[in-house]
Amino acid sequence: MIDQTTHRRKSNRPSVLDIHHLEFSTRLEQCAIANQKIAKISSSNRYPVIQLGQKLPWIALILWQLLRLYLLTIINAENF
Repeated sequence: MIDQTTHRRKSNRPSVLDIHHLEFSTRLEQCAIANQKIAKISSSNRYPVIQLGQKLPWIALILWQLLRLYLLTIINAENF
């Protein structure tokens, strides 16, 4: 699915993310794991304030990984 999106996007943009870069899948997987942790915390019976405190490190991790994905080397779409 990511490949299809990248191919469609290259017609609109001059550059695309390198989705075949080793770090891309690793960082995306870390975001998915952190998201599962957040979902598990949300389903607990703790006070909302405590849940928020438990979620914040995972939210920060996701934001950090997304920033790192954004900063990955881009590919010229014409060469893709």
